[in-house]
Amino acid sequence: MAGSDPQPYPDLNMNMTQTTTIRMGHTLATLALVGLISACGGGGGGTPALETQIVSSVQDLKGRWENTTAGWDAKWLAPAAGQSVSPIWLLARDGSYLTYLEGTVGSDGKVRAIGTRYALDSNPQLTSAANWDANASLVAGNTRLTFTDGTSLTRSAPQPLASQTEVTGDWRSQLGADLVTLNYRIDAQGVLTGSSTTGCTYAGYVVVRPDSFVYDARVSETCIDGLSKLLDGIGSLATDKSRLTLTLRDQAGAYAKALYFIKKT
Repeated sequence: MAGSDPQPYPDLNMNMTQTTTIRMGHTLATLALVGLISACGGGGGGTPALETQIVSSVQDLKGRWENTTAGWDAKWLAPAAGQSVSPIWLLARDGSYLTYLEGTVGSDGKVRAIGTRYALDSNPQLTSAANWDANASLVAGNTRLTFTDGTSLTRSAPQPLASQTEVTGDWRSQLGADLVTLNYRIDAQGVLTGSSTTGCTYAGYVVVRPDSFVYDARVSETCIDGLSKLLDGIGSLATDKSRLTLTLRDQAGAYAKALYFIKKT
């Protein structure tokens, strides 16, 4: 600095000055190179943020949802005529429980759903309250639900519309370690009739739900002990169309069951 005492080690001061100059030169060159790479879109920088939009339409939520970690599949349906809530049927892949919820989505993308979880492997059947609290969004073209606990789900690929022809025919189900056999027949109009090896008889329907990939189902069961049940729910076919699953519950919401059928050939 001007007016300061002479430096006691002029050679060392010069070396330090040269080193500083060189380092600054390297730094400026590096910054220039980084700027050039960034401008060209290279350099392995962070992944660009995916565009996210709020989902506030049932149309973007209806369909099949999978939770492979928890081992369940859910079917979100459009509200029935005259209704404002969407039925949501959730079934564990191991058949241990079934959950029925009724959900809504707000203009802010907030999803609220409340319902009941039924333990299918308990007798008498145990039930508990169930609810969904999530945000719905559209991420890279896919609908996503993000729950308050951080869990997120992505809607499966669109499912083909249900066909009455594909569910028409004779179906068989084995219950209780194959001790009981159910035989159902569904005719071309969706009328269901059936019987079991324990003497119970069945009547009802399995018909295409309008503009949906599932069937509306109703089954009335009457057994030789005089007991009867009326169950409502949905039916869905496997991809190969040879397996039919009915998820049903009584009108009071106190009891539910899932039935698995194989199509007779």
